[in-house]
Amino acid sequence: MRDADALDDALQTRMVDAIIVDLLPGAASRVGWRALEHATRHAPIPIVGLVAPRALDIALLARCHASGVTTVLLDGVDDAMLRTLLHPVLLTTRFTLRADVLLDEHAVGELAQAVWRTGVSHAGRLTSVATVAKQLGMSREHLSRSLQAAGSLGPKQLLELVRLLMVQMLLAAGVPVALAASRLGYSSPSHLARAARAATGSTPRQWGGLRGDDLITAALARGRAGPGASTSLPCATRLLS
Repeated sequence: MRDADALDDALQTRMVDAIIVDLLPGAASRVGWRALEHATRHAPIPIVGLVAPRALDIALLARCHASGVTTVLLDGVDDAMLRTLLHPVLLTTRFTLRADVLLDEHAVGELAQAVWRTGVSHAGRLTSVATVAKQLGMSREHLSRSLQAAGSLGPKQLLELVRLLMVQMLLAAGVPVALAASRLGYSSPSHLARAARAATGSTPRQWGGLRGDDLITAALARGRAGPGASTSLPCATRLLS
């Protein structure tokens, strides 16, 4: 983005893995520093500052730190090395490390685990059942029937739960509910609230300090109890009090 306002507008409706800000000397640097004023509003997306080797000093590092830059890269790094250096801090990487194993302690079956991990690899971005089925080498209908036969949540429910976990991650970082909803493809905060209530029995405003595993436990209990069942998050009262 060449304009700080354009960056702000783009991040209203997009989930990106990192924001790379040009802090090289010149006019672009002035735009870059202004962009940081906007970028820091979009936690937990990591901010990467691109700087000139000759300009790197303690003062510049201090300014980067104060502006919310999480990683500083020197100009001239080739694309392959850039991907390697950035991989540990990318939003998708951090979400995957957190969410990938959350079903491990629940007896959901290997196929549900495979759907879950495929959904997690998309980091909560809106993903169709057909896309996941294709990645698993199955038709959409075969995937749905197989999960139903195994007594698991359906593929759409599993993918929705992954998306809600990303919502939870954004809210924990201080992102407003409306912005989290917009970034993850919900048409409005009320649309997000309805989806969350259908999946877990509660809305994002009620989650407070709940863990991802609490949401999964509630969603699995709700799915096994059947449509319209009432479920609760046992830790909610204690954590929200």
